[in-house]
Amino acid sequence: FQLQAGEPTVGVELTHLLPNGIAEEECQLRIGAMMALRTLETSPALQTGSLSILPASVRHLQGPALRNLITVGGTVGARFPQSEFLTALLALDAQVVLYRGGTVPLETFLNAPPEDIICELLVDREPGQTGFCAVRNSYVDQPVLCAAACLRKGLWRIAVGARPFLAEGRTYPSDRNIREIAADCGAAFRMGDDLKAAADYRRRICPVIVRRAMEGACVCR
Repeated sequence: FQLQAGEPTVGVELTHLLPNGIAEEECQLRIGAMMALRTLETSPALQTGSLSILPASVRHLQGPALRNLITVGGTVGARFPQSEFLTALLALDAQVVLYRGGTVPLETFLNAPPEDIICELLVDREPGQTGFCAVRNSYVDQPVLCAAACLRKGLWRIAVGARPFLAEGRTYPSDRNIREIAADCGAAFRMGDDLKAAADYRRRICPVIVRRAMEGACVCR
């Protein structure tokens, strides 16, 4: 449910109406909206290769009991700024399959969410170099800042979340130096203040965690 004024007048149970598993196709994976984050975290299809940043992005979200309740569709639909899962999906150029609206890029959905139902997520299975990095104050705390990186077809796709604004992605040519790209991210992504950290602190650590993500590390500190 989205946080909004007023109370809903009608509720629809979606558990048995939407897919809750992973369907492996030749070029992509279909991740059902009702799939629990804990199931995604332990799925054999996501433990190796470029998609392994997805389990890494949910591993520190509270405890396993809560991750058994939180769904993929609920996480995407809520559009939480501190969501590490959304950050990883943006780096992978994921797509959202909507009940009425068809298939749209995740970035489009986040910037202008329609009044629709999320059915599935589509992620490309193409090989590539990926990494995820986050800084947090404690093991299960929400991140101060997080970054995900994906290198495919000669292009880097970098996403930074918990700025504390909604996760955002940028694309860079792979022939640029990693440190140059990381430094550019520190300057290009807008940062803000909240109770966890100041904008200046986030701006200073952004190049470091982006570089670590680009180097293929799945690090959470």
